[in-house]
Amino acid sequence: MTAVRIGEPARRTGVSTRALRHYEQAGLLAPARADNGYRVYDEDAGIRVRNIRYLLDAGLTLEDVAFFLPCLDGDVAAAPPSAAGLRVARDRLAAMEARIAARTAVRDRLRAALRSASAHEETSAHEETSVHEETSAHEETSVHEETSVHEETSVHEGGRTLVRAQSPGEGGGGEDGRGA
Repeated sequence: MTAVRIGEPARRTGVSTRALRHYEQAGLLAPARADNGYRVYDEDAGIRVRNIRYLLDAGLTLEDVAFFLPCLDGDVAAAPPSAAGLRVARDRLAAMEARIAARTAVRDRLRAALRSASAHEETSAHEETSVHEETSAHEETSVHEETSVHEETSVHEGGRTLVRAQSPGEGGGGEDGRGA
C-alpha cells in the first residue's frame, strides 16, 4: 500500500485539497502524518472520498455522512441500506421538503405582491395617460394661441437649450443668427 500526499487523492477524485481537509475536520477522513507533518493518504482514500461525495450529492450533510462511516470504504451506492441510513436519509428529505415549502410560500407571496403592484401600476398609468392627454390638448390650444402672437425658437448649444421668443415678422435672431 502506497502512501500519497493530499494532492493525489484530490486529483483522482476531482475534489479540492481544501475539501479533503474539511472532510478530515468533520471526522470523515483520517490521513496519517509524515515525519514532516504532511498529510499522507493510502490508496483507498479515493474510495472513501468518492463515497462522501456521493452522499453529499444525494443531499446529505457532512453530519449525516458521519452515520455512514462504517461503510464509507466499500461501495455505498450498491450496498443494501441500513435502518439508520434510511432514517437519516428520510429525515434529510423531510427537512428539504420543509425548506422547499417555505421558499415556495415566500415566492408565492412575492408573486402576489408583484401582481398587485402591477395592477396598481396599470391603473395609475391609465389615469396618468388620461390626465396627460387632457393636459396636452389644453397646452396645444394655448401654444397655438401664443404662436399667433409670437413664435418660439429653440437652439441647442453645448448641452444647453437657448430659447428666444420672436414676434411674427421678426428676422433671424441675435447677432450670431442663433437666437438670444
